This record gives sequence, structure tokens and C-alpha cells, in this order.
Amino acid sequence: MENIDARIDFQLNTANSKTAAENRLKLRSIAETVIFCGRQGLAFHGHRDDRPSVEENPNNNHGNFLGLLKFRVQAGDKVHSNHLESAAGNAIYTSKTIQNDLVSICGDLIRNKILEKIRHACYFSVLADEATDVANDEQLSISIRYVDEGSPTEVFMGFHKCVSGVTGQAIANDILSQLEKWQLQLPFLRGQAYDGAGAMAGKSKGAAACITAKHPKALYTHCASHRLNLCVVKSCTIREISNMMQSADKVSRFFSNSPKRQLALEKWIDNLFANEKRRKIKEMCRTHWIERHEAFESFMDLFMPIVCCLEEIANSSPVEWNAETRSDAQSLFFTVFRFLFVIALVATQNVLSYIKGLSLKLQGCYVNAIWAHRDIQNVKSTLVKQRCDVERFHLQIYNEVTVLCQSVGIEESVPRVTNRQQNRQNLPSDSPSEYYKRTTIRMLDHLISELNVRFTECSSQFLLQFAQLLPSELIKNLTKTKNIDFDDLIKFYEDDLPLSRGFSTELELWRNYWSSETCKADAEALNTPEKALKQHDKDLYPNIYTLLTFAATVPVTSCECERSISMLRLIKTSLRSTMTQERLNGLAMMQYHHQIPLEADEVVEEFATRQPRKLLL
Repeated sequence: MENIDARIDFQLNTANSKTAAENRLKLRSIAETVIFCGRQGLAFHGHRDDRPSVEENPNNNHGNFLGLLKFRVQAGDKVHSNHLESAAGNAIYTSKTIQNDLVSICGDLIRNKILEKIRHACYFSVLADEATDVANDEQLSISIRYVDEGSPTEVFMGFHKCVSGVTGQAIANDILSQLEKWQLQLPFLRGQAYDGAGAMAGKSKGAAACITAKHPKALYTHCASHRLNLCVVKSCTIREISNMMQSADKVSRFFSNSPKRQLALEKWIDNLFANEKRRKIKEMCRTHWIERHEAFESFMDLFMPIVCCLEEIANSSPVEWNAETRSDAQSLFFTVFRFLFVIALVATQNVLSYIKGLSLKLQGCYVNAIWAHRDIQNVKSTLVKQRCDVERFHLQIYNEVTVLCQSVGIEESVPRVTNRQQNRQNLPSDSPSEYYKRTTIRMLDHLISELNVRFTECSSQFLLQFAQLLPSELIKNLTKTKNIDFDDLIKFYEDDLPLSRGFSTELELWRNYWSSETCKADAEALNTPEKALKQHDKDLYPNIYTLLTFAATVPVTSCECERSISMLRLIKTSLRSTMTQERLNGLAMMQYHHQIPLEADEVVEEFATRQPRKLLL
């Protein structure tokens, strides 16, 4: 009676808790291996990694997952070693089913951490783009843009398999169903950004129109980066420019498709330019837009070695190069060894150099609509100035062409004139410079026209009103800002504003505060919504704070989806084309959001609570 033991149920609970802790420790090694493979983008499976194959052929390569677990045992992981020795055959937890469960859990945990921030931000926009994977499945990449502590943030959320088709209504239903699945409040959807495909941007049956019909405040934005690329593509349809680009692309492929030819080009580069860092010619890629700008620059820098190398191969003996190579080199040599080719190359490079920085910026992360609008207007006005002063601009280009032609011995010439000429116009000219000026003029006119058509004065319905709320704009012209009518803006967002009736009073206080002498210096630096939000008193100016939040939430591009699609092609390869959608999303979330911390203990905790297991967890 003096040595009373604890109750039996208490003893059993203590024993169960101890067993569960030991089992979770065993599973922790497996979870850490899954996280490692997912973060590094490694394939899990080998040719055969089922248990009978592993036991019969222990020295074979059974894939990265089992190989890493084996390495852990060899490195001294006694817990996992004891687990492999003592566990039953149906409770080892290294099968593909368990791997899929752990990968899916890892992706869900990362996504839930992101969703917490989105729900805290309240308002959000959706970005989407569609692509076909290696298994010929239509994958819809979905990203979310929201304001996190005053800064606009775009995050990839996952892929959705378009099993119901790729029509506008089907894509809209897929997007809305995914947002509901993630428990995001659809009434808080404030923007959409897609490319200009008919299924996405159709005015009546496109995905944007279908979503806007249900949620009118979800304003649609045609991806600015796609629009800029379309401007460049349309401008390059001029016959001289198009022929030049096709010829330059053939030259780049002529050298890149053969290591022997590439080596011959590099020898000429070393002979002519000892300190030249460029070694290869870039292709005129239609999808990687920045590479197209760099392709013109690399071709111009290596023009002299290219001409010399092509001439050498064309005049070489049959012992050095075969007949086909010599024939191709001769054809390409006569194509690029022309004054017309050089003038088209230099003119295109000079004109497109004005939009290279803009193209790079629009493909960057977290660009805001107001700055994008200003940069686009700046590029348009600069090109218009060059068009007005086309004599000086063309003279600059022509001098550069003359120097480049003299370096390789190309004589200044113009195409011959005939009585009947169908492919080009017989334009009268007093000099070659005057004749070729039309190429520069047409290139400028085409680009300016396309920018005016695709980028209107105000790309968003309320972009001008949003911009006028910034402190930097308020102090520029107080009279002008007082005359701006915000009635449409307030009426549209009336349900979202905390105190819509007091907006005019609040705006007057806001204007007087930043126009005071003590605040003017600080106001000039607050030229973006995110900067203004960080310096904003939410309690004193609640309506303006909400409107600035909307301005930062409005998307500009869908490039975040483009980046995720590039990652899709790294994850789902021809050797990994049959993975399930849950596994694909889990791997994508782990690899794309590698900066978000993910602990093995929280993975094991979620794994234990999802469904009953063989082991006591």
C-alpha cells in the first residue's frame, strides 16, 4: 500500500507517447530527405526502386531518394538504420505512395504560409498563364499579387491541370475554383493579368471577361511585357529588317550547330580582338525577349570575325571542310557582306536599344503600374524626339555603319533601279545616306505607332487618379490636382472605403500636409504606392491608404507565371512525365519557394494527423 503505481491508462498513454516520439524521429530522416530532394530539384526514383528490387540488387542505383537514405545510414544515422532493420515490410515508409504524401504535405505547408499573408493583406490580384508540359497536358500557372507590409509581392501558388479545356469560360472556372480551394475571399479580388490570347483576353468570352462579370472590381490588365514584345515583333516585319534577322539567325545557327565551326570563329575572334569576352553569337529568340536585344549587340561586336571566318570557310579546300559546309558559308557570306544588311542591323540595334531597359524592367519582379506607365511614356516621347530629329539620328547610325563596313571592306552602295520593281520601291535619292534613311524612318514610325496603339495614354481605368494621390504628384501642381475629379474612383470603390463620405475632407488634409514646407522634401521621394504606404498614417487617412493599396495591388505583367513555367520544364521532364498533379505542385512549391523555411518536424506532424498510419505517430 505504500508503493502505489500509477493508473494503468496513464501507464499505457505514457508508453504510447514514447513509442510515437520514437516513430516520429524515424520518419524525420525520411522527411528531411524528401525536403532536400525537392529543394534541389532532384529526381527521386531510379529505374527500379521497389523493395524486392532493392533487396535482390542492393548495389544497383535505385535513385536519389533511396541513395540519400543509404548515405545517411553510412554517415551514422542510427535511428534510421534501426528503423530499416526492425520495421515491418509494410511500414518502412520509403514507398512512392509515402513520398507523394510527404511531397504534397511540403507543398501545402509552404502554400499555407503564403496564404496567411494574403489573407492578412485582404485584397489581392490573380496572374495566370497556360502552357503545355512534356506529357502534353495543359497546365495553368497561377500566381497571386498582394501588398505585404507596404510592398507589392507576387508569389507563385501552383499549377492547375486544364482537364475541362482551354476555353475562356473553362479557364475562368479553373481560376475561381482554385482561389476558393485556397479559401481566398473572391469579393476581395481586385485585379487580373494575363497575356493577350483570345481565350484569356476576349472581350465577351475570354477568361478575364468571365471573371469580371462575376467580380466587377477585378480589373483586367494585358501583360505589359507581352505588349512590348508584340510592338517589337510588329516593328521588325519591315522587309529589310525581317530579311536581316532571318540571315543573322541562320549565321548564328551555322556556328552553334557545329563545334568545329564555332572553334574556327573563336580563332578569328582571338586574332582580331584579343580582349573580346564574347565567344558566341546569340540566336534571335522570339520568346526570350532580352536575348533578342543581346543578339543584335553580339552580332555587331563580332561582325568582323564572322565575315572573315565565313570567307575563309567558303574559300577553303575540300580537305578542310566538306562541300555542304563550304556552300552554306559562301551563301551566308554573300548575304552579310552587303551594305544593305549592315544598315538594317545597325539601325535595328540603335532603335531597339531605347526599349531594352524597359523590356528588362517589365520582366522584373514587383514592378508597379504607375512607374511602368511613366517609363513607357518616357520611351514613347524619346522615340518621338528622335523621329523629329531624324536627320541627326540617322547620321549617327550611318557613321557607325560606315566604320563597320570599312573594317571588312564593304563598299557603300544602293540597290539597282529597274523599270518594274515589285519587292521594293524605287525611291529617288541624292546619296546612299539619303536612300537608306527611309529604313530608319520606317523603323521609328512602326515602333512609335505600335507603342501608341498597345499602350494608350492611361493603361488602367483609374491609373491617373491613383497617381495623383502620391505625395510627389501632389506638390508638383496643386492647382491641377485640385481640379482632378475623383468621383468615379470613389463610386467604384465605395464599398471598400472605410469612410467614403469623408474622402474630400481627407484629401484636403492629405494635400495640405504634404504641401507644407516641412514635408515637401520628403514628398518628392514618395513617388510610388509602396513608398507612400510605408510613410502613411493609416488611422488618419484610411480612405487614401485603401486606394494606395489598390494601386499597389493592380498587376502590370504576368511574368511571374512565365518564370514558373520555365521551372515546370525542369521538374516535369521526359523521364518524369507521369507524376501526379499533387506531386508536381509539391515539388514546384518546394523548388520555387526555397527561401520559405520548411522544418521536417512540422512535415511529420502534418503527416501524422492526415490519416491513420501503420506506425503509431
